[in-house]
Amino acid sequence: MVKRDDVGQQTRNRLVTIELFIHNPDRIKAIGFDSSKQPENNMTIPEPEKLFPPIPQHELSVAIQASALAGERLRQMFGTAQSNETKLEAGESVGLVTEADLQAERAILETLQAEFPRDGYFSEEDVNRSIAGHKRLWIIDPLDGTHNFAHAIPHFAVSIALHFDNQVQGGVVHNPLSDDWFVAWRGMGAWHNGHQVHVRNTSDLTQAMIATGFYYDRGSMMEATLKSINDLFRQNIRGIRRFGAAALDLCWVGCGRFDGFFEYRLAPWDFAAGSLFVEEAGGKTSNCQGLPLGLANSSILASNGNLHKTLQAIISKNWQDSVRVIKSN
Repeated sequence: MVKRDDVGQQTRNRLVTIELFIHNPDRIKAIGFDSSKQPENNMTIPEPEKLFPPIPQHELSVAIQASALAGERLRQMFGTAQSNETKLEAGESVGLVTEADLQAERAILETLQAEFPRDGYFSEEDVNRSIAGHKRLWIIDPLDGTHNFAHAIPHFAVSIALHFDNQVQGGVVHNPLSDDWFVAWRGMGAWHNGHQVHVRNTSDLTQAMIATGFYYDRGSMMEATLKSINDLFRQNIRGIRRFGAAALDLCWVGCGRFDGFFEYRLAPWDFAAGSLFVEEAGGKTSNCQGLPLGLANSSILASNGNLHKTLQAIISKNWQDSVRVIKSN
């Protein structure tokens, strides 16, 4: 049995042991686990029906297994010398990728591809990613909140979504340190650690807690975000929070902890699973102009639904101003 700390013990009490290492040792070797630190015969995987009580979905069960494997690797590497950070080479001077990102991604892809070899895979760290030619597409962020992870801030997540029929159908977001699980399937609700959750039912902006995020841009997009924060405070909102992991921010909207979340640029792997969780919890998601989210980089606004138009009116103006500045440059 893998030793764990006491955080999230109630959820871990619902874990079941499966014989994974015996049946597929090559898979574990491929994702970089140190066998000297792993159990020889088994490891613990959450029992899917305990995390998602509705009619079981095979895809969700496999996604939960993949998230657990990746999350265990992240948990082991958190705060250690193994989590070396490396600058991305794609022009984002402050973008980071860690060895933990890569090992977690390998764990996820190995698990999903073994079960669904004909599906497409759209993952943050995969340089060969493509969305073309696949009826079903897995959208993966192996480590959402890389900056938090690299600085030993215990707030990050694994995010996996399944997209087909022109929309996200299922999603899993997992915080491996708190052992929080956020699971949703279209039409079957949003579930946090096995309990169905809903957005908070408030229409009063003065009672609203809003979350935001900052893209790597330090120019007009950052200025627009700060202007929107200022405009929101002028509406006497209750508060602003910025925690640095969009997938968790979205799930927290679904749980009623936040009443809204916005960011002026995110990738689909950042928002795919979390946006479904918001919608299944009774909330609403769109880009900052009110248009549906797709499979491209996008601005995003998520809310409890009641506050969506009000928030959009405040946030969209500054977003449009930032876009004009970027185009003029």
